[in-house]
Amino acid sequence: MRAWATGQPWDTFRASGWRFFKGDADICDPKKSARRVYATKAGEVMIEGSSMTVKFADDVSQTNAQAVLSSYGLEVKRSLGFMNNGFQGTRSAESADLNMVEAASRLDENPQVEFAEPGMIEPMANR
Repeated sequence: MRAWATGQPWDTFRASGWRFFKGDADICDPKKSARRVYATKAGEVMIEGSSMTVKFADDVSQTNAQAVLSSYGLEVKRSLGFMNNGFQGTRSAESADLNMVEAASRLDENPQVEFAEPGMIEPMANR
């Protein structure tokens, strides 16, 4: 492993089978396995997931919500029963390399969307 990916929380991910490579490593197909890694100023590490939670305004129809998600490169994985007009969206087959953080940011600017939150994978502290 490279020096930039050592110590906590990197070791937690590594112990779970994750591998980190800097830049555009030629060792894997990014459309199948690569994820973007984000680090906060405090040193916390998060890995981009493949889904996001999107809450639409109550007056937006399900058909319109699906069309909006599609226009951002997402497809509906499921409707969220605990949230009126809430959906879990995933990358569509045509958008396999979609940056979920950027997509959520763009969705947040849509007046039909109340919020969009990308799914992030974070290490859990030992219990």
